[in-house]
Amino acid sequence: MKANHYNQPDRRMYWERLDEVDKELSEPIFIARLPFYLLEFLLSLPGNWFGSCCFASLTLPSLVAIFVNGGISSEEWYPWYMLVGGLVLMNLTLWILLISPIKSATSKRARILFYGPLTGALAPIIGVIVLAISPLPTMSRNMGYFQVCAWSIGVIPTACLKPLVARQRPASWILHNNHSNAGDERIQLLQKAVQEKHINTLPRMFALDAYASFPSGDTAGAMSSMYALIFLHHPSNPGVRLLGMIFVLLSCFGRMYWMAHHMLDVLMGVLLAYLPCAILAGIFCNYDTGSCQMEWWVPLVGHFMLLLMVISTRLIFNSSVFGSGTLQTDDRDENDDSGTEQKNE
Repeated sequence: MKANHYNQPDRRMYWERLDEVDKELSEPIFIARLPFYLLEFLLSLPGNWFGSCCFASLTLPSLVAIFVNGGISSEEWYPWYMLVGGLVLMNLTLWILLISPIKSATSKRARILFYGPLTGALAPIIGVIVLAISPLPTMSRNMGYFQVCAWSIGVIPTACLKPLVARQRPASWILHNNHSNAGDERIQLLQKAVQEKHINTLPRMFALDAYASFPSGDTAGAMSSMYALIFLHHPSNPGVRLLGMIFVLLSCFGRMYWMAHHMLDVLMGVLLAYLPCAILAGIFCNYDTGSCQMEWWVPLVGHFMLLLMVISTRLIFNSSVFGSGTLQTDDRDENDDSGTEQKNE
């Protein structure tokens, strides 16, 4: 019995080794620092927006439909394009307030609007309505509907796996490191990297949502959102397909840059989103012609499925159903930062 016990593979040891290798591979991106604030700000958009319903389900569907249509083509419907531009401006305004180092009631409200549950529930409905009143051809509108549905379906696997795996985010084990070896040079280097980033409010925010690292919901959202442009867009315009690929890559890099995920997290997020999107496209789309036959009500069904799966999973694992660490106040993080500064002195 004893010999058999020792001959059995220690699966926990293998997982710990995999975790350590993943961290080692991810650390060069963790400690990277772009030279200018503007570059970090631009990276923060694809690096964080694909996980927000405020952008991915409300604003992006119309943008995808416009790209598929080849741009603005109806001058008499100029007000509709102004509406879409207003939605983009709204997202930018909320994001600037959200990442501001000045903590205020306004920045907290911006965070709730950008990541909150009410926005998550209503955004796809409004996004479908905006598409339905658009002047775009039916094929372009249908591709926008597909993007809404693909995002909802594509993030279901990651949303269900997060509370099951409960892997600690890099920002959490870096900033909230409580090991007795406070002088660990590796941790000190990573904590210094957080301080030196131009937008260092993001790692602190992700540290509050500590156990939501695997798999990455944002990269799953990026893959789902860009699926139509990468795989379904007509090959006569390869630039749009390349743009979609670049956005997915920037999302992966951005999530690691701000220490929200490890390398394995972002890769699995992309893979887990690709599979349901491919099935969805096989049902409603034609790869040869780049066309999609999807009615307006289909993305609403997909959104209902996402809400049902998320609520059920959170209830099973006794985790917060209508909130996450990204919606908490920063009081705890301020205390941790002061402790980190004392360790680094």
